[in-house]
Amino acid sequence: GSFTVALAGGSLIKLLGGLKGKNGIDWDNWHVFWVDERCVPHDDPESNYGGALQALLSDVPIPESQLYAIKESLCQKNEGAAQPCAAEYDARL
Repeated sequence: GSFTVALAGGSLIKLLGGLKGKNGIDWDNWHVFWVDERCVPHDDPESNYGGALQALLSDVPIPESQLYAIKESLCQKNEGAAQPCAAEYDARL
């Protein structure tokens, strides 16, 4: 089976961060999506993807192909980025 989670940032990411180092978690079956993401580069402090990477994802073996972040190249400027980001994300999913 698989485990699917949609992250909006904040407290859920912090809660999931507590799973690092726990036994019995089949990280290979995780699929991680983002909701309410900001149209900013992934290394921007406002990026939920960046926050999840720091809190959890860089420390667990979830395959990168199962991390469904918005396309960073569409987010170089926040203004006007929401529509193209949403359209690309919708098409990819």
